[in-house]
Amino acid sequence: MSIVGFGINYPTAREGTLKILETMQIPVMNFDMEEFMHGPHRTIVNHSYLIMVETKGAGEVLMKNLIHFAKSKTENHLIISTLQEANQQTIHIGEYPMTSSWLNIVVIFQVICTYLPEINGMNSSDPIYGDFVTTVGTRIA
Repeated sequence: MSIVGFGINYPTAREGTLKILETMQIPVMNFDMEEFMHGPHRTIVNHSYLIMVETKGAGEVLMKNLIHFAKSKTENHLIISTLQEANQQTIHIGEYPMTSSWLNIVVIFQVICTYLPEINGMNSSDPIYGDFVTTVGTRIA
C-alpha cells in the first residue's frame, strides 16, 4: 500500500501510514506527491492499494492528474478529498483553510484504522514478534 500527499498533508500521509502499519501489520509506504512521480508510481498495479490525499495547494493539479491515472490502473484506491464529493472511493471532508483540513484527514485515518483490523479479523494488539520489545529494549519488561 502507498499513501500520497503533498504540502501540509504530506506529514498527514505519513501519520496515516504509521497508523495503518500499526493496526493492519502490513507494509505501507508514504510519499510526497512529487517524489511519487519519480519511480514509486510504478507501484500502481492491478492488485496494489493507493490512498491519495487531495486538497487545495501548489500540488493540486498534479494530484488531480495522479488520481485520474490511478483510477485507470487499479480499482484499489481511496481518495480523501476536500475538492471532490463523496462516492464509493472518495471520502469528502470539509475544507478549513486555517488548518488545510489536516486534522480532519488524520481523524479519517484513525477511523479507518479502528475498523479495518476488526473487519479483517485481526487483533492489532497481537504482536508479530513477542520478543521484539524485550530484545530491542523499546519497553521495560
